[in-house]
Amino acid sequence: THLPNDFVAYKVIPSLITMFQIPSAQDSLIGIKLLLTCATRLDSEELQTTIVPILSSLLSKPDRAMRLALLESMPPLIEKLDPRIIQEKIYSHVASGFTDALPALREQTLKSSLLMAPKLSSRQLNGELLRFYARLQGDEQPGIRVNTTVCLGRVAKLLDENTRTKVLGSAYIKA
Repeated sequence: THLPNDFVAYKVIPSLITMFQIPSAQDSLIGIKLLLTCATRLDSEELQTTIVPILSSLLSKPDRAMRLALLESMPPLIEKLDPRIIQEKIYSHVASGFTDALPALREQTLKSSLLMAPKLSSRQLNGELLRFYARLQGDEQPGIRVNTTVCLGRVAKLLDENTRTKVLGSAYIKA
């Protein structure tokens, strides 16, 4: 936090990005958290050109530990990302975590969806996200079922009025 922004942008971040080309799981997990922390200091243009491609690439990998680390470290970054970037390049990769076999990944995906919801398109929010929430309401993990109901309540204000009327009643009855 005490390093100059230019040093972070042109020395630290490129070094961290090259770290992901070497397949060392432990280094990658540490690097992810450090990369995303440093990325919050970039302006939106640098963020889009430097971080979004690597973020999209890492989210598309099947490595659960890496995906979990990304989802845990992304909240400050989501706020800085353009909604179009989230809709086109990030959300589809994140959404695959809703159906993952690992409960921790499903849980973290659910938490991340709260931050992304205001930036999603109407189709993604009122269609895809609600289908994932409906599926998670029947999850085998009680904590995920409860958190899904809480998340649904928090994103309700973002839903179309017709969708909200149809979905909320049945969702709360199911809960």
